[in-house]
Amino acid sequence: MTEKISVNCQAKLSEAVTMLTRMFREKKFVVVSMRPGKDRTLDQNALWFAMYDRIAKSTEMVRHRGCAPVLQAALRSADHARRL
Repeated sequence: MTEKISVNCQAKLSEAVTMLTRMFREKKFVVVSMRPGKDRTLDQNALWFAMYDRIAKSTEMVRHRGCAPVLQAALRSADHARRL
């Protein structure tokens, strides 16, 4: 069971603490991961995809066999850099 919550106000903070407390009481072991910032919007994701698609086409990566892993690696790298 994976739960995800964005905390951007006091009410959401209280909700997150309640969720964490409830899960801990039920399961006795909980892994917590936190990071600052917002998630990208669908519009931002579409822009990133369009940019990488254009790069792939302009460098003729799409004509070569195995280009999908290269493009996927570039997308992962950009996503990682954005989170730093």
